[in-house]
Amino acid sequence: MDRDGNLVVFEVNASMLVHDQNPEFPYKDPYIRRIKLAFDGMLERIAQRN
Repeated sequence: MDRDGNLVVFEVNASMLVHDQNPEFPYKDPYIRRIKLAFDGMLERIAQRN
């Protein structure tokens, strides 16, 4: 979110995959969990304000 509370969406990388159960790249798992928790928290904060 920016300083005015607007949601800022941008593409980091067209091939950036953020999904559960990725046996080929298990080192990504803790980071994927953090991304998902942060995103869920952001949506929750926005929903509570509206």
